Amino acid sequence: MLEVFIAINVGRPAVLMDEPTALISTSLSQILLKLLGEHINTGKTFVITNHKIREVAGIGDRYLRLPMKEQGG
Repeated sequence: MLEVFIAINVGRPAVLMDEPTALISTSLSQILLKLLGEHINTGKTFVITNHKIREVAGIGDRYLRLPMKEQGG
């Protein structure tokens, strides 16, 4: 979690996060999402992969949903 907060605040123009809320509690997830929301209009770009569409849709100005690939022969 500390790494995420550092990445957001060190002045990088873009931050890539792979499921940043996956292994943390609901309360920490809310804190992280609030922090991301506060940084959205600062000119930073956040690329977030997540299975929880509602989380990222709630803070981002755009999102892309990839369709599931069908399993088969």
